[in-house]
Amino acid sequence: MIIVYGNRLSKKPIMKKILLMLVMLTGVVTAGNAQKIVDSQKSEATEKAKILQKLLKLNDGQTAKISAIYQEAYAKFNEIKIRERGNTNKILEAARPLIAGTHAKIKGVLQREQAIDYDKLVKKNSIGDNNSGWATNQGTSDN
Repeated sequence: MIIVYGNRLSKKPIMKKILLMLVMLTGVVTAGNAQKIVDSQKSEATEKAKILQKLLKLNDGQTAKISAIYQEAYAKFNEIKIRERGNTNKILEAARPLIAGTHAKIKGVLQREQAIDYDKLVKKNSIGDNNSGWATNQGTSDN
């Protein structure tokens, strides 16, 4: 739509509409990417719980509780990463209590024999890789 003002043509309304559309598109794309991150974390938490289910012979109730524990831990870890703004040393220091708390919560869901086996898995997966058992390939043959 071109508007005529006196002898001059004005394209300002068109430019404003294009700019507004670009801003809206950017917002939609940003929101979509944020949702993908959340979905990815839920998927990762579920996968970790399923791996533990196979390795520790968990029932479905235990698996669901552990998946929720991992989801909560991922959310808190993201808060730590944002708060510490990418400073790896500070992130690792702030994450240590979170990791220990996550392990304690998981052990609280497990039966005695499962908890013993879980401790062995954590110890096996934390040696040398410095992730305290948070590896995504936890308990798989890749490790």
